[in-house]
Amino acid sequence: MKLFAKTGIAKLWIIFMLISLSMVSVSAVTYAVPHKIGEKFGGGIVFYVDGTGEHGLISAASDLDLSMDWDRAKIECKNLKTNGFIDWRLPTRAELNQLYINKAVVGGFTDLIYWSSTEGKANRVWFQYFDNSGVQSGDFSRSSIIRVRPVRDF
Repeated sequence: MKLFAKTGIAKLWIIFMLISLSMVSVSAVTYAVPHKIGEKFGGGIVFYVDGTGEHGLISAASDLDLSMDWDRAKIECKNLKTNGFIDWRLPTRAELNQLYINKAVVGGFTDLIYWSSTEGKANRVWFQYFDNSGVQSGDFSRSSIIRVRPVRDF
C-alpha cells in the first residue's frame, strides 16, 4: 500500500508539473506590437502600415548611389543587401505614390524623379517626381536615367 501511495503521489506530482509548464508556455506567448509610419524597422523606415499594424512597407533609408536605367534599377534592388535584408525591390506605382506622401517622414529624397516597377506602354515604365509641386507621374523610356529608392515588405 505504501508503494502505491508513493507511486500515486509521484504521478500527481508529474501531472502538476505538466499543467504548470503548460500554463507557463501559454503566458509566454508574445503579441505583435503595431508598427508606425516613420519607425526604423526591418533595415529601413516604415512608410506604409496596413490596418493590423503588423504588415506594411519599408523604404531603404537612402537612394541607391547612382541614377540608372530601369533594367539596371531592378537588378540593383534585387541584389541589394543592407542591414541584413536581401528582399529589396522597386516599388510599384501605388507604393511609390505612398512613399511620396510620406517623404518628409522617411527623408533623404532629392527633388528628382524616381522609378517604379510598374510598366506602362511598350518599353516604358511609370515614374514619379518627388518635388513639392504636387503629385506628378508619367511613363518614361526604360532607358532613361533616374533615381531609385528600394522598398521591401514586412
